[in-house]
Amino acid sequence: NGYDIVALPDGRFAIAGDRREPFGGSYDDDFWLFVVEGSGDLVWSKTYGGRNSDYGHSLVYMGNDGFTFGGSTGSFGSGMLDFWLLRTNIRGDSLWSCSFGGRSAEGINDIAATSDGGYILTGNSYTFGPGSSDIWLVKTGRDPLAIYSPDEDFQISTFDLFTPYPNPFNSTTTISYSLPQTSN
Repeated sequence: NGYDIVALPDGRFAIAGDRREPFGGSYDDDFWLFVVEGSGDLVWSKTYGGRNSDYGHSLVYMGNDGFTFGGSTGSFGSGMLDFWLLRTNIRGDSLWSCSFGGRSAEGINDIAATSDGGYILTGNSYTFGPGSSDIWLVKTGRDPLAIYSPDEDFQISTFDLFTPYPNPFNSTTTISYSLPQTSN
């Protein structure tokens, strides 16, 4: 399945979607990113995913820095499906990935790079919101995996993590923490 296409400055095209792959006697879907010449000839093709199905939907070309790819993951999140953001270099080699979601299902339909170097993600959520399925909007910082503020010259090396409450819990718990100074 192809869901997004980006024209590259050299006349090639990057295409994002998902592809069904054999896995241990069964099949699952994985993110699929490939680049073709203007004539349609394949330049390279890569898949990304885990033991469960992962669906790619949106692609952002980051110039010579590569691509950022968004969709949903059943392999790396905390629920049935979660938002999945994957960053690659220009050759499609994975640099990092992160997921966002809750106990039920979430899926990215589109992503865009923001002027501060982060991303805006939009899709649907069956976990968050008053309805059975709601629009979900997530804004990330420059590096969704970072634990530092890019505007300040420090990195957090110590923090306090408090006992979750209630403990034990069934469906939800609250986790509190404190940082030595205000930070993203």
